[in-house]
This record gives sequence, C-alpha cells and structure tokens, in this order.
Amino acid sequence: MANATVTELKKKSDAASANLHRQLVGMEPYLERSDAPGEWTTRQVLCHLLFEPGFQPAALLKTFAERDLPVIDISPGAPT
Repeated sequence: MANATVTELKKKSDAASANLHRQLVGMEPYLERSDAPGEWTTRQVLCHLLFEPGFQPAALLKTFAERDLPVIDISPGAPT
C-alpha cells in the first residue's frame, strides 16, 4: 500500500515538474531581470522555490518539532 502511494506521489511530482519546465520554455532572456532595483530576479525566486540540485527536504523536515524549531539560515542575495 505504501509503495503504491509513493509511486502515485512520484508520478504527480514528475508531472508537476514537467509542467513547470514547459512553462519556462522561452523565459531565458527574462530570468536575470528584476522588476525594480533590489528585488529578486526570476532565477533567484525559482531557485528558492525549487531548491538546489541534490537537496534532500526530508532531512530538514525531520528536524521540525513543536518546540525548539530549527534555524534555517537564508542569506539575502544568495538564491541557494
């Protein structure tokens, strides 16, 4: 049962990724532009949403608890 659930989630994740990649076709010229000085570029926003290659979110999520929350260091201007 769990294997079927994991397989189904993998299919949904792959479909969502493929959909995102289709939407990004042709956006290359706009990835390094921001709407205003000091605002993030499209590439920086996507990097924060998609994480860096090889990122394992399960390890981070396992550190969450009701108390003593984990500290996640986010450096301004560093997309990954």
